[in-house]
Amino acid sequence: MKITKEKLNLEEGLNKEWLLTNGIGGFSSSTVIGANTRKYHGLLIAPLTPPARRFLILSKLDESIEIRNKKYDLYTNICKSYISKGYEYQEEFRRDYVPIFKYKIGKVEITKMVCMEYGHNTVGVYYKIKNDGTKAKLTLAPVVNFRDFHQANTDHYFDIRQTVNKNKVKLIIDR
Repeated sequence: MKITKEKLNLEEGLNKEWLLTNGIGGFSSSTVIGANTRKYHGLLIAPLTPPARRFLILSKLDESIEIRNKKYDLYTNICKSYISKGYEYQEEFRRDYVPIFKYKIGKVEITKMVCMEYGHNTVGVYYKIKNDGTKAKLTLAPVVNFRDFHQANTDHYFDIRQTVNKNKVKLIIDR
């Protein structure tokens, strides 16, 4: 499946979805513009006792890129009275083996791929930035939750530890 910019408007982008599974009951899913519109959408829905008791752990990553001191939000979120417009920078969505999102701002191209490790409750998100020497800074804001994937809730508190090794970040989240 390949969807180009002409079809990546808000209305059509919200009506097309993707899904990845890990083979033990876990999955990753969302719309092709990255807006979670269902309580079952998320980057990491993991079974605590495979294949059952699935929990939404990582809802999504809100990405922003700063180019020449100007920030551009690449994410799309829908709230009661506001819609962020990251989909306007999206050039393409492709689903070969994994979902691939392509964004473009001026001459800077950002590619994002989402994958799951088979047999494990692990999701990987890979970013590739192609530019013409323009300084760019990518910022990722993980939207974390820990809830039964059939429920919706609020007011969670987490203990989050982060380790950085060169260009890799590992988050450990305790509830």
